[in-house]
Amino acid sequence: KCQQTLRTISPKLQLALTCAFEHFTALLGGYILQHPELLKTLDQDALKLWVWHAIEEIEHRSVAFDVYQQVYGDDRIRRLLMRSVTTGFASLAFYGTTRLFWQDKWKSLSKIGGNLFGLYLLAKMLIQLTPEYFAYYKKDFHPSQKDYGHMVDYWKSYLADEYQMTSFQEEKNSRPS
Repeated sequence: KCQQTLRTISPKLQLALTCAFEHFTALLGGYILQHPELLKTLDQDALKLWVWHAIEEIEHRSVAFDVYQQVYGDDRIRRLLMRSVTTGFASLAFYGTTRLFWQDKWKSLSKIGGNLFGLYLLAKMLIQLTPEYFAYYKKDFHPSQKDYGHMVDYWKSYLADEYQMTSFQEEKNSRPS
């Protein structure tokens, strides 16, 4: 049903929605790379997957935006749809968090404490990302204005070491055609 609904939306609106989602995922990816303590409970394979995904989101954050600006350039629609995406994202986050709390109920004090700490971390993240989020609404906004270069380089080096490669980019070249 969701895909059916998406097919009825114009390409312009689909691309504006993509721009908004890409901004969100780049924000979250950047936050993860800046706060590796969030990943400390993961095993090494999961950690590497999250780091790789965060890098990927950051590196491709401008693609949809650049296409949208080149083809449509309608900042009013782009900003308006960011508000819609924000509302949907916040609603889903609230729903998911509420379900987890409800599911755990009063199982144990440590579960309750863990959930409350998770809620604290989420609130802290949202507060810290607020300026970067609102930058999207500026007239001269471009996703590349936020410089993640040093952070991405650090984590690429980390992944290269983990996979015993000379560079993180080596993986692309070593795949069989």
